[in-house]
Amino acid sequence: MKRGFSNPGDKTRGIRSVKEEIRVLAIKDVPLDDPSKPLWIVGVVFRGRYWLDGVMRTQIPAEEFDATQSLADMIRGSPHHDQIRVIMMDNILLRGRKLVDINELYEKTLKPVIVLMERIPSYEDLQSRHEKGDFVSRVLEKMGKETELSLKDGGKRFMWSAGLSSRVAERIVKRTAGDGEVPEAMRVAKLITYAFLHVLLNSKV
Repeated sequence: MKRGFSNPGDKTRGIRSVKEEIRVLAIKDVPLDDPSKPLWIVGVVFRGRYWLDGVMRTQIPAEEFDATQSLADMIRGSPHHDQIRVIMMDNILLRGRKLVDINELYEKTLKPVIVLMERIPSYEDLQSRHEKGDFVSRVLEKMGKETELSLKDGGKRFMWSAGLSSRVAERIVKRTAGDGEVPEAMRVAKLITYAFLHVLLNSKV
């Protein structure tokens, strides 16, 4: 299923050869639902689907709706920046309250971005969460058309990319997935965010 606008990522092909040990940075929000507090973000650097190379973290202030700059600062300030080949996310709306412009994130970090989501984001749903409706519309328009990926169990994922073609993005997703359908970097990132949540709930971090 295709809809929407042309994908800016189709115009650039910075990654042509997808190696087994391509370094992926998976970004995941810590599941702490408290809008009054900063949102913790964890980044996991993984080599293909084999090894964990490193972990990074940052906070997005409670009053900020646009998370893009905070993520870019985290990535550019990491000692892993030069080795990272692609950024992966499983949502553009972190913890339901912080929006990420994936095209701007690519421009600020020079690292292609892949987003894998279980459903297509709704203009109305995202706009209802914040007064900056124009910003939401602009982000969704720049994302362009989704690519529908069929899973082995009959399910689906919807993929967007910035900074590389959808064809190469799909190859990266398949190459970095473990025994399941989820890229190993994203699976491990989710586990680490829950471990980090345990630390937050039991300390004054």
